[in-house]
Amino acid sequence: MRLLSGAPLVRLLSLSAALLASCSPSPNQNGLVEDLFKGPDSGDPVYMFEFEGSMYLQMNDGTMGTEVWKYDGSRLKRVTDLAAGGGHAGPARFFEYRGDLYFTALVEPYGRELFVLDGNRARLVKDIGETELSSNPSNMVEYQEKLYFKANDGVSGFELWSWDGSDIEMVADITEGAGSSSPNEFVHFQNSLYFSASSPETGTELFRFDGENVELVADVYSGASGSMPTKLTVFEDALYFVAYTIETGLELWRYDGENVEIVSDIYQGPDGSNPTELLEHEGKLFFVASDGETGTELWFLSNGQPEIAADIHTGVSSSRVNALISTDFGLYFTADDGQSGAELWVFSGDGARLVADINPGEAGSSPFGLTDIDHWIYFTARTDTEGAELWRSNGTRTEFIADIWEGEISSNPKEITAYKDQVCFAASNGDIGRELYCFTHSEIVPKRTIQ
Repeated sequence: MRLLSGAPLVRLLSLSAALLASCSPSPNQNGLVEDLFKGPDSGDPVYMFEFEGSMYLQMNDGTMGTEVWKYDGSRLKRVTDLAAGGGHAGPARFFEYRGDLYFTALVEPYGRELFVLDGNRARLVKDIGETELSSNPSNMVEYQEKLYFKANDGVSGFELWSWDGSDIEMVADITEGAGSSSPNEFVHFQNSLYFSASSPETGTELFRFDGENVELVADVYSGASGSMPTKLTVFEDALYFVAYTIETGLELWRYDGENVEIVSDIYQGPDGSNPTELLEHEGKLFFVASDGETGTELWFLSNGQPEIAADIHTGVSSSRVNALISTDFGLYFTADDGQSGAELWVFSGDGARLVADINPGEAGSSPFGLTDIDHWIYFTARTDTEGAELWRSNGTRTEFIADIWEGEISSNPKEITAYKDQVCFAASNGDIGRELYCFTHSEIVPKRTIQ
């Protein structure tokens, strides 16, 4: 493993930001902000991110290609023209660092690189590979006042890089040469930055960076493939993660700062319980797993040991618990009890219960996109009569918000996002493509209520 130092000069590319007003009115009763890409084509709003009172996102007006736009609660304005002449910069991965808005974009002749929005200019932070090939920065995380991320300079593969606002550099070439260590799953724990990465000697295992050195924490499964740790989650005084060994399969593991150990072989033998959805809620660590007897169900840790929280689909069948979200009014998720299909459920101290049978029958409403906004869970759910549309629930009352594409065809709301006093999302009404919709919470009049 080769540690690197030195600070290459940061080359900045100033790019004009037109900030063109789009004459769009406040959201109307149907929620549509603007048909940005006129007609049946889509403005396709994605990657919504709030920064300094505005919501930034990627959109396409049909003329300038996919660029950075911003929404102020009433109208849309274009911010950048990175790919001049109607090209597609595809800005993505918006995040804030030291009071500035950063994102990645695909711009000739650099490929996909890291940019920062500086007032009315978008500046290239650095062409990391110094060629037209993309370095594809991703997995950004702040640690000790620096920004760390994964990138590929075209020479050393995907490795760990840093940016301090002035200089950008590779931190460590964990897999030396053109091979990639592919650092992922960054998480802070005990004053260090932990992540999974691969080396030729160990395969993919748990690594640690303390601000100066990168080191292997433990070789959980010796060999070229490694234990492939995922779902790194800090809970109480330990770092939990899912890892593989040939003896136990995928199981839940724990690192306390000194020792790495398996929490429990939940599904005894090599098959593994395959834990997913690790999430802290009300002082407990919840997750989804199967012990081979109850199917894939909701579990939690009690005094450091796993217990099943609810056997929703009793017996060996699985309830397919998914999309856990912790709120101050319960732990919400989707599950199938074998009778109602996939529906919205909540777990509280007295167990799990079905919140609402939105689409009666075994098919279920298949909720997705669960988002906690202003003491409501907003989500997309499907019924036989309205298709997949926007709903919300507070655990007691479940409301159908809008039939944007009227009838049984789905508007399929996605990217559900809180912004100021609004809930915003992308949807299509059938006459126009996927565009930005926003509803003000206090003005929502539900079309139907389930109690």
